Amino acid sequence: AADRVFSDLYSDEHARQALESQLPGLNLTNPREVKRYLNVFRFYSFITYRHQLAGRPRASGEAVAKLAALTIRWPHLLSALARESHPGRTFLDRLEAAALEGDGDAWARALADAALPDQDELRQLLASRPAIARLARVLL
Repeated sequence: AADRVFSDLYSDEHARQALESQLPGLNLTNPREVKRYLNVFRFYSFITYRHQLAGRPRASGEAVAKLAALTIRWPHLLSALARESHPGRTFLDRLEAAALEGDGDAWARALADAALPDQDELRQLLASRPAIARLARVLL
């Protein structure tokens, strides 16, 4: 029953609006990559909807689309980004905070601590709203 309600509430129009903000920055040229992105977005949307039914806070479609973009564009970084850098705080938390604040020194320190190479495109993604670190802790 919940699946039927989800499909009724989450229309293609909602998906289009959420995806619109992330697709241009992904530079996906292969139709299979676009399909993979859409499938990850739908999967994350379904999981967040089920979490909402269980009483957890609702994730916006834009946040889900941004996390799907991170997942598709940088799959090799996901485990490093999800690691804790400090108790209760992941490297993604630190990188996103540094990117949102425009703090180049904090960005460089977080990259060095995580042993990650500099990624200008990742920084651009994380510098945009909405923030996704909290959602990533749940989904990754």
